[in-house]
Amino acid sequence: MMNSTERKQSSIQSNMMHLVQESIKDRLDGLISVEVERTRDITPQTWKITAHNITKTIKESSAMNSLLYDTQSLVTSSVEHLISNIENEPISELSKNKTLVHIPLNEVLLQGNCDVNPMHYEHIAENTSQHKCLKIRKQALNAFIQFVPTEVVTNQYWPQIRRNLMENLCEENNEIFSLTLKIHAKLLQSASLLCIREGFINLIEGIHLYYSNLYHTSLPNFKQGIDLTNVIHDHLIKMYYLLLENAKEMPKNWLRYGERRVEEIVGVFIDLLAMHTYCSKLNLNKDIMYPYHILSILDPKANWCKLWVHGAFGHRILLNILSQNKTLIGYLIEEIILYMNLQENENIEIFNKTKYQLTL
Repeated sequence: MMNSTERKQSSIQSNMMHLVQESIKDRLDGLISVEVERTRDITPQTWKITAHNITKTIKESSAMNSLLYDTQSLVTSSVEHLISNIENEPISELSKNKTLVHIPLNEVLLQGNCDVNPMHYEHIAENTSQHKCLKIRKQALNAFIQFVPTEVVTNQYWPQIRRNLMENLCEENNEIFSLTLKIHAKLLQSASLLCIREGFINLIEGIHLYYSNLYHTSLPNFKQGIDLTNVIHDHLIKMYYLLLENAKEMPKNWLRYGERRVEEIVGVFIDLLAMHTYCSKLNLNKDIMYPYHILSILDPKANWCKLWVHGAFGHRILLNILSQNKTLIGYLIEEIILYMNLQENENIEIFNKTKYQLTL
């Protein structure tokens, strides 16, 4: 007969295995399916080399790197928690009056029941609200990170959780902001198309919030530039970097996303770029650096755009979405003409200097 501690250890091992299996399924199933579909015809003569190539691709993917990192973090935190309990006191049953925010999520999940109770999602929805104190929000966000993304975005509390996450992206507290940004990164790294869509759109809507009347006095502007010692500036730039990083990755899987979902993603991104064309509605200072300007600084060659129009599928959708925003098109044409005029003036100046030197 096993004693209480041995039973707990056995339960932890069993449930940890379940969590790892679920994570592998969530992160890699979609990617594996895509690679298998690409191979098309698999014959008895080619299946070995095909399997080898698929395995190599999966092992070198960003999804695998993310999975390994998260699995290591989960195992480390769980073992540390187990050791702490063994060293300090016998492992006892959780007090009935404890709530989710008082218990590390891995402790909750590694009890006898592997399934996440819907009540946990309700606690997350309640405790990630900006109306809660920083400590409660931090605990809830730490718990949230351990959830399987696909389960989170499909439960009934997701709309409220999503709104809370969007608002927490505007939080000046570094810990709250970093945890929230990490959650968005995890959604964007998921193999689930729904998770990627939710993460991308919510990140963009979080940026939109910065340009509301909440933070307009602290936004980057053309007079003072971007100051990374300013918390608001630093947080905004980190959000833009995450946005650009994923915007460049998305075209690789657009055919798998489907046209409707790609149109939605492209639409919200173009709307973000066009924000400065309707800035009068936001009642903001004219010197403000809008998303278009900041993204141009971070990616001056617009590599995201090159990748989006590289294939016929993305090229068609991007031009179709752009054609619906005449104001942005007009602005882009003005910028191109201005650039060409500047280049022409520079060339004339260089020519005149060269001509003058030759006459000496």
